[in-house]
Formats: sequence, C-alpha cells, structure tokens
Amino acid sequence: GKNDNVVTLSSSPVDGTGAATELAVNVDQESFKLTPDGATFVFMLDTLTSGAIESLTSAQLAQTAPTPTTIKAAGAVDLGTVTATHVVYSTSIDATTGNKTLAVIGLDGTGDTALGSQANDDGATDDGAFILFRDNVSAGVGDLKELDTATGAITAIATGVDKVSIANDTTVVFVDGLKVLHEATLGADPAVKHIADDVDHFALVNDAAGGPASKVAYSRKSDGIWIATLQ
Repeated sequence: GKNDNVVTLSSSPVDGTGAATELAVNVDQESFKLTPDGATFVFMLDTLTSGAIESLTSAQLAQTAPTPTTIKAAGAVDLGTVTATHVVYSTSIDATTGNKTLAVIGLDGTGDTALGSQANDDGATDDGAFILFRDNVSAGVGDLKELDTATGAITAIATGVDKVSIANDTTVVFVDGLKVLHEATLGADPAVKHIADDVDHFALVNDAAGGPASKVAYSRKSDGIWIATLQ
C-alpha cells in the first residue's frame, strides 16, 4: 500500500509483438497476484486512490479494452494469500511490529470477513480449502487458526505458534514458542499431534518437487537431524 509506488499495468503478447493494452492506472506495484490456476489477475489500487481490490479474468484480459471487476471498493493497504476463490488482504499494518489487521473476501466480492488484528498470513492449502493465519501475534508468536473457505468457519488450531508450514491439503506442521514441533490435521475439529521437543529448525520433505509433503525433517542441538513421517 505504498503511495509512492504507482504504476500502470499493461499487457502484450509474450513474444513482444503488438501494442500493449492498458489494464489499470494508479495500481500499487507491490500488490498484485495471480490465482494459483492462473485464471484471475488480482490487484490493488494505491491507497491515495482508494485501496480498492480489483480483478481481471483470463476472459477479460482477452478483450480489447478490459474493464476490471471490483472485489472491494476501498480500504485495503496490502494483498496477501490468493486462492482460486478468495483473497486475504490487510486494512492496516503495525509500523512497529509489522503485524497486520487481516480480512478475507471472495473473488466475487462476497463474504468479507475479519480474520484478526496483530495477525500474520500463513498461506493456504493447494486446493484452496483452508486459509491459515496467526492472530494475537507478539514477538512472532501467535494463535494459529484456519478459515474453511467453503463454510466461512474460523477454527482455532493451537496457541503460542512460532512458525508454520503447510505440508499438504489436510496437514500443517508448526513449532511453538517452546520449540515443540507439532502436526495438525485441518478440518472442523483439528487434531494436533506431538512430533518432537527442543526443535531448532524444521523443513518439509516434499514427495516430489513442488508437491505435497508426507515427511518433515528437523534438527536439535542435543542429537542432530531427524526425519519423521506425518500421520
């Protein structure tokens, strides 16, 4: 939402031929996203103009003079996670902590929902079914929650969470402020399971490049590096 970063978005054939097409003016150059399926381009007007969130579908981009669809008329200062159906956005950013006041809205402009203040956006599952975020964040540690994008339900997963990684469409892995590593199964009643104590670092082990993970590697000063299979 930086007011001095104002650009005009244009499109042209990938081979560089043909005239460019102006898509929008007064756009925040740091706040534009593509949905994971590449079907919709989501962007934000700079905060001096309105802080509106707008979009253009692939069908609209094929038009000679595309007219953006307004998702939210005003009030955004930054864009976060984008799925095929929703976009997470900030209405304010704490200048001291960097934490955000987060909300989520459907790409069709419906279901505008507050997620939390002093919050962090932790991404979404690849299928877009769940959006993860931490609320009440202090010194990087906060309450991990999930938003079910189909029902709009927000469910608490765990408190005191420091770092989060999404392993696959049903599982997240996180370490808490006491250096305890956990996994959690997403859903209406998240099941949290203990993996290891005194963890200094962890990383997901993908089943294939860029794919989901069914294992997690972690290190401890006391006894080296370990790998565990997620349940």
